[in-house]
Amino acid sequence: MAAAASLRRCALPAAAALAAQQQHARQGKPARTEGSALLQWRSSRVAPQGVDGRPVADVREGGGAVSRLYGVSRRGYAPYDRAKRNQDALRVLKDERTDTQAILVLDGHGEYGEDVSRRFADKFLEAVTAHPSWATDIERACREELARLEGEILGDSSIDCAFSGTTVAFAAVRRNEVFWCNVGDSRITLGTERDGAIRAEPLTTDHKPETPEEKTRIERCGGRVFALAYDDGIVGPPRVWLPDADVPGLAMSRSVGDQVAHAVGVSSEPDCGVRRLSPDDKFLVAATDGLWEFLPNAEVVARVAEVSSQSGSPRACVDHLVREATARWLAHERVVDDTTVCVAFLEASPPD
Repeated sequence: MAAAASLRRCALPAAAALAAQQQHARQGKPARTEGSALLQWRSSRVAPQGVDGRPVADVREGGGAVSRLYGVSRRGYAPYDRAKRNQDALRVLKDERTDTQAILVLDGHGEYGEDVSRRFADKFLEAVTAHPSWATDIERACREELARLEGEILGDSSIDCAFSGTTVAFAAVRRNEVFWCNVGDSRITLGTERDGAIRAEPLTTDHKPETPEEKTRIERCGGRVFALAYDDGIVGPPRVWLPDADVPGLAMSRSVGDQVAHAVGVSSEPDCGVRRLSPDDKFLVAATDGLWEFLPNAEVVARVAEVSSQSGSPRACVDHLVREATARWLAHERVVDDTTVCVAFLEASPPD
């Protein structure tokens, strides 16, 4: 179902996308090229004031192999936008019926990205756990509910998805297995003990437009993929553009929403997978790119391993990662992206 919807969007003419852009402008809602505003403020030395962080997940006895879990979604900082709102979202749910711990991380983008991510945060976990296939086929439940909810959002006139959307990173730990479903560039990574050390094992793969398979699909649908070079020598990441207009400039190849980008091959088709857990798997980290932009998998896992060995607390791990991510953003960009981090400690049973 999701694949068919993606192909239909790919077949939309670029003229229709341009018409959507023009209507967007007539409504007084100028399209924002992602990243350009941040780059022009790179030299700002203004310190953040009152970036908020509130716990949205604190589970003492999780489902499946999850023993404890803590997560936070923290609003970023931009000196040119003191009223900036957090477009990230985090939801967790323990399904007692199937003994499953569900974790959902979302990273909205664009002018109305908050509306898209919040709608998913409000509805997805309840919908997927109520799906008839949830107990026997998690992948089917996820794919069908993701496609259904995206259709609902696209059909809602109160949410303008022309240039706005969200990532979706979902994990479900059931007994000694972890299932994942991913759209975009939020990420889920395991910390696994091998050869006496805790090592990173990414479960998801970022959907980036420069990836050969993703780029081929976009170009086949009439889109262009290239990075912008700025006067100060800064080169941004490769982005997705219409064939005859420098919009929307989306820096990922898959997302939910983003009607204009989907007209040229950006897809909402998720990547899904499942992995059996063992006692060597110590923790799981699910986070938006506010964490991963300047902290690679290996460093994140090493930091969680160190802090957890000292504190035994997932909250201490999350707080440490958010502080470090904030410091890296200010050092590199002078702004801070919204940052959502969830750390789940695992206690898988030995194999039979």
